Amino acid sequence: LRPGRRRERSPPRAMRRPRAMPRPRGLSLVELLVVVAIMAILVGAETVRKDNPQLCLPERCSLEREAAGLRPELTKVTLTRSGDLSPDADFFCCGSGEKIVFTGKETLLHPGIIEKAAVIRSRKQDVQPSFMAGELWNRGIRSLLVEGGAGVAALFLTKGLVDRLRI
Repeated sequence: LRPGRRRERSPPRAMRRPRAMPRPRGLSLVELLVVVAIMAILVGAETVRKDNPQLCLPERCSLEREAAGLRPELTKVTLTRSGDLSPDADFFCCGSGEKIVFTGKETLLHPGIIEKAAVIRSRKQDVQPSFMAGELWNRGIRSLLVEGGAGVAALFLTKGLVDRLRI
């Protein structure tokens, strides 16, 4: 998505499908997708609080990504309405990849979050998925794995921002 422009139905074909690459031995389907196609992963703040995910790639995936010309680590993305995130969560502490927090214009965040992540504030209190997609696009992120719960998935599904759905 490009901010300020009319939304296209889907991204250009070159962005939707990664180039055919031989499947590295021993990688699961999810690992393969992460290696060749995904640039960022999004989880909701509730997932960060309850599950404390690291969202770090195994070394073999990082090496495969580098060999394919991608950043070795995924960009980690979360969104929060309440600002109730701990800077000590594994989301912020694990891995060297970029971390991004989307939040509303008036949401208070712990100073440690601001030190560890890029904070992008919406002009409104509610963060819309189209706003997130535009901001990620501006940062060069062309593919996003929405690995959230029902609330986060519904945000993107209802706005027509899902290209593929894997259950």
